[in-house]
Formats: sequence, C-alpha cells, structure tokens
Amino acid sequence: MGVLARLTARRRARRATARTADRLYVAAVAQARAPGFYTAGIPDTFDGRFDLLMLHVFLLVRRLRRDGREGETLAQALFD
Repeated sequence: MGVLARLTARRRARRATARTADRLYVAAVAQARAPGFYTAGIPDTFDGRFDLLMLHVFLLVRRLRRDGREGETLAQALFD
C-alpha cells in the first residue's frame, strides 16, 4: 500500500470515528434530557442538566475505554 493510500485510509478512519463520536454524544444528550430524571429529583436547571450530561458522558467514556485501542480512540474523539 502506498503512502497516499495509507493517508487516505487514516483520514477515512478518523472521519468514521468522529461521526460515531458525534452520534454517541447526541445519544448521551438525549438520554440526559429524559424527563424521568427531572421528576425523580434532579433539578431542571442549567447546572442540573449539565451535571446529568457529564455523568452520561463520563460513564460512556469509561465503558469505551474497556474496549482496547478502538474504544480508547473513540472515547478520546467523544471527549474532544
């Protein structure tokens, strides 16, 4: 495989990882906005919503890091 082909393959892989990270972030936001959290005692304020989103993203990153190198890469893309 030539240099250009390797660079193209890496670029495609980074784009795919970024798209997956974006989808995971959107899913974490949607989950953090579930009404059940706010009727169960989480304050429906900026801070309450932010804390819940960070909790979801933290748990997701923690889980991804258990999946070896691919998981680490995806966790970093999600964090970034």
